Amino acid sequence: MANKYLNYFVDKGFTYVDKFTVKGDIRGYRVNAAYNPMNGLPVMHIAFYSTENQRIAVEQVLKAKAYTRFKYNFDQFGLLLMFQDMTIGAWLKRIDEIIATIFDALEENQILGAKYCPVCGKELGENVEEHKLNGVTIAIDNDCIATINKQIDKENASFDEQPNNYGLGTVGALIGGVAGLAVFIVLYLAGFIGALSAFVSMIVGEILYKKFGGKPNKMMVVILSATTVVFMLGGMFGTTLIECGKLAADAGANISNLEAFKIIMNNADGQKWFWSNMLMTTLFTLFGIVWEIVRLVQSIKRPNKV
Repeated sequence: MANKYLNYFVDKGFTYVDKFTVKGDIRGYRVNAAYNPMNGLPVMHIAFYSTENQRIAVEQVLKAKAYTRFKYNFDQFGLLLMFQDMTIGAWLKRIDEIIATIFDALEENQILGAKYCPVCGKELGENVEEHKLNGVTIAIDNDCIATINKQIDKENASFDEQPNNYGLGTVGALIGGVAGLAVFIVLYLAGFIGALSAFVSMIVGEILYKKFGGKPNKMMVVILSATTVVFMLGGMFGTTLIECGKLAADAGANISNLEAFKIIMNNADGQKWFWSNMLMTTLFTLFGIVWEIVRLVQSIKRPNKV
């Protein structure tokens, strides 16, 4: 889908920035288009300089259109568009209309385009270098670059000075693990083993880790991942013990869950049953963790100077 989506723009004269991103101009505005391989959703960014009133006017147009499966957000450099179509065919059927609506609104409100700095509105000179900022490649006035770099230094220094409460953060991660475990048990009792429980553990753990004072850094990713592994595999072992005890009770044996588990593990079929479940749990857990690690690594990445 990535190539089909990006080819729409390449056919309009866009050039590749990397495997999943292209850049070009539409009606005098610099546009970046990208395909997110993590969620399979296409995004566009239109760079421009505008006043608050101009942004409000454009937003009123978009609200009036009320496009479904479509989100937008104004940022420091222009407008970010996010599409949620289920197929590339559905997206292609309506993208021309959406693009026409947006660029008509930009032109009608006399919003400054590619010839002007999207930060300050100053007219750009010849041969101005382009820079990649927040994932978009745009040209910016040199004075604005210096200002942005100062702001980045300030934000990074502030982040470094923030207190980091690993202890309470870990408590938050453990609560996330409990939430994931609850989902795991529900799915297991319904006859399923899936990655949903790992997702819940990581996402809830992340929210509470930060809420309880943990700093969003690499250590947070390690703690969340380790907690999720322990709770998911522990959940698998715990539910297995309970199931073994139930089987023993149904057979009239007055033994503990652990003793019942040992008896079942002495049987080849019992071993196959247990280890196949553990393998499936491990694979789905790792899938969920790796997926979330990729997302978390992007979210905790500190901005670099231009």
